[in-house]
Amino acid sequence: MSLFERSKVLAEEDLPFLIVIADWEYVGETKKWLGILEKLSESTRDNEQIAVQVRVKNVSRAEYQDLASRALQILGHETRSILNGSLEDAHQLGYWGAHTQTETIGNRQTKIKLEFVSAPAHNQVELRSAEQSKVSAALCSPVFQPSWKSVDTMGPCGLRQMTQSSSLPLYALGGVTPSRCRACLDAGTTGIAVLSGVMGAENPSEAVAEFLRQRISR
Repeated sequence: MSLFERSKVLAEEDLPFLIVIADWEYVGETKKWLGILEKLSESTRDNEQIAVQVRVKNVSRAEYQDLASRALQILGHETRSILNGSLEDAHQLGYWGAHTQTETIGNRQTKIKLEFVSAPAHNQVELRSAEQSKVSAALCSPVFQPSWKSVDTMGPCGLRQMTQSSSLPLYALGGVTPSRCRACLDAGTTGIAVLSGVMGAENPSEAVAEFLRQRISR
């Protein structure tokens, strides 16, 4: 039995198409990070095609909770907000969902109700673990080379192997640009997850709109 219980089971067509990874460490400055979230909120409020994953790492527990709370306040409860962290924190802070490691999803008597829970899947082993944990979706990465770090990538062929071996909704993450969306969707993904493509854009709202256009043209 899973640690979490979804408030409602979302059909694949009701899942967001675009997950924006709002990484505090990538931006490097709290004021700038919050400013980007403010601009993003103009596109994300009441838009079920988009979810924003708030990711804050390498800070104290108190700072983590403070930044997560401030981010949610800016995004508003009309945004599909996902906290990168524990299910407990996501639930207590009022997030729509959580992104967490599968090993943190275990058995317990008191279930946590969230509408969406995702897990990372860098390989087939992690994908199987995500399936067994009964998460809503898995983020497969890295598909392409991110612009801000060097890593080994799976490419569209590796991504296709992941989608063909699983019935779980999968998102492509890592170096995804608008021009690369087609390859990810053709590989069988439900959607895409983007970090620098939005958080590093001169105009985050325009960047979001460009990614969403890739779904329309699918």
